Amino acid sequence: MIRILLVGYIMGIRSQRRLPMQGEDYRLYHWRSADRREIDIVIDGGHRLVGVEVKAATTVAAEDFKHLKWFAKDGPGEGRSTVGIVFYLGQEKLTMGDGNLTLPLSVLWAAVDLT
Repeated sequence: MIRILLVGYIMGIRSQRRLPMQGEDYRLYHWRSADRREIDIVIDGGHRLVGVEVKAATTVAAEDFKHLKWFAKDGPGEGRSTVGIVFYLGQEKLTMGDGNLTLPLSVLWAAVDLT
């Protein structure tokens, strides 16, 4: 558990360092609702949002996207262009529909073709 929290923290720092290079105004934050829905990292670009979850698992299930989907459809992302990404310990990049995808954590440290 501590290891995955550390990875999430490092991801946040790496993302925050790269934001100024994007040429637009972005904010980076953690989000939690009153009813305990949670998104590990939100990258807020005004009318565009990216929700990021970090999972300490080698597989990903549809259940892993429940908060990202709620965030996009009924939460703060409603009416905005929203993408959900789950980083995990597996090896495959997968499209999960509705603007959601999975990426291996290793893409953060390796030169990987994401096309």
